[in-house]
Amino acid sequence: MKKKVAVLFGGCSEEHDVSIKSAKEIWKYIDTEKYDPVYIGISRSGEWKLCEKPTADWDEKTTQHVMLSCNKKDKGMLVLKDGTYELVPLDVVFPMIHGKMGEDGTIQGLLEVTGIPYVGCGIPASVLCMDKSMTYLTVSNHGFRAPGFKILHDGEEADASALNYPVFVKPARSGSSFGVTKVTKPEDLQAAVDVAREFDKKVLIEEAISGMEVGCAVMGNGDDLKVGEVDQITLSHGIFRIHQEDHPEEGSENAVFTVPANLPVEKRKEIQETAKAMYKVLGCKDLSRVDMFLQEDGTIVLNEVNTMPGFTSYSRYPRMMLATGMTFTELIDRCIEMALQEGKIIMEKGFVFLDEAIPGIRWDAKYATWDNFTGKPVDGYEVNRIVVAKEMADALAEVQKEANQMGYGLLVWDSYRPQRAVNCFLRWAAEPEDGRTKEVHYPNIKREELLSKGYVAAKSSHSRGSAVDLTLYSLKTNEMLQMGTCFDFMDVKSHHTCMDVTKEEYENRQLLCGLMTRHGFVLYENEWWHYNLKEEPYPETYFDFPLSGSSSK
Repeated sequence: MKKKVAVLFGGCSEEHDVSIKSAKEIWKYIDTEKYDPVYIGISRSGEWKLCEKPTADWDEKTTQHVMLSCNKKDKGMLVLKDGTYELVPLDVVFPMIHGKMGEDGTIQGLLEVTGIPYVGCGIPASVLCMDKSMTYLTVSNHGFRAPGFKILHDGEEADASALNYPVFVKPARSGSSFGVTKVTKPEDLQAAVDVAREFDKKVLIEEAISGMEVGCAVMGNGDDLKVGEVDQITLSHGIFRIHQEDHPEEGSENAVFTVPANLPVEKRKEIQETAKAMYKVLGCKDLSRVDMFLQEDGTIVLNEVNTMPGFTSYSRYPRMMLATGMTFTELIDRCIEMALQEGKIIMEKGFVFLDEAIPGIRWDAKYATWDNFTGKPVDGYEVNRIVVAKEMADALAEVQKEANQMGYGLLVWDSYRPQRAVNCFLRWAAEPEDGRTKEVHYPNIKREELLSKGYVAAKSSHSRGSAVDLTLYSLKTNEMLQMGTCFDFMDVKSHHTCMDVTKEEYENRQLLCGLMTRHGFVLYENEWWHYNLKEEPYPETYFDFPLSGSSSK
């Protein structure tokens, strides 16, 4: 079945027109035998509309409004038809939006909320790379060379006499050289600042770096990175502004591209390795273009990082990848496949999502939320879903079947737990007491005692896939049965043998215990909610894959 790909384009930034051209190239080259693309244009005023194809006048040709559903279970777009919204599921989003509200973490934040996999860098890297001052500080702290700069915040004035000229004045958060001015004398500084402030209230005054302008396309994640051929920009005058020219597809009036750059192989290799290292330091994923200066003494200096580089016919990123033999269609395909792969859970064979294995079961993955004894989401819990071993799912299905006949349902808080989460618990237990969760979860013991008293362990049956934390609720009222304590109440009152609870609470615990033991579970003495499979599927293995993404089904 074809994967449905939503291509976002346009947007509210000065790079609106560039975005349309990039999306047009995707429309032209995407493999329609493999993908079913839909195109969502965002007007300059922020209206989202579904359109047939990206064109310069797309906004005049469509009135069909659309928005992405923020319900993670939907994973799709809502299309307005006849006064009502129809849900259209999406497999992946390709946010081909440049500049503000596109590369700055804004659209990435929205996409994270939707739960739909998307192409490109995540929120942190997008924010970091959009603000050149933050980019420079980050790479400099990791030993790379970046231009010196001064920041002018909104309302601040520059001391023109204190600068060494020439300097570049630019918006801190903009792209495609919009608002950039080279200033050679003090009397021209204020005018350049005024131009930059048309695009961003935060302005950079940056030292002029002499040297050759080079760039490197980087693609991939982790250590699996592919680089394009290094390109070189030779300027006859001025600065590089190809996206602001009348006919950029015909070339630049002041710039000549050379791919690969006219440099020795060893130096091109050094530029590629530097680009990859900066890409990793900044936390980029999927793709980015790293622009640099090569000085006469061989020093490589960062210029900027574009987390969603142009995809036009004249853009540098596809040119650099084409020089390695990667066609435009292959480039698009690789981007989409990376996003789809990231959207799949890296799940060990033999494990399944609880909600997919047992329809109708309730869950609340406490360790994926702030509502747990550590007071924050726990390492390895990246989504609020429960993962179980298949044997666990089969046994719980039988428990739920009997419970339903009695008028009850199961609510599961945890089952499979990555070893990294267990390690996180250990680190937390060793930290000084801050009191944030003590009253709710362990009022009568010290944090450092949690390990010795058996409430926190270095190795857990949860990591073997053989444990489950759960309770019962009434099918009639949807209310949880009273059990005497909350989940993860670390106290003798949570012990199965404790009689310091009401008669109703004790009977409810016994009800849960009877259901579980009749279907192959054994209790954990210290926690009324914790049960282990008697016949463990993996008694010697402690797994560490994270709970992330969505099912590959």
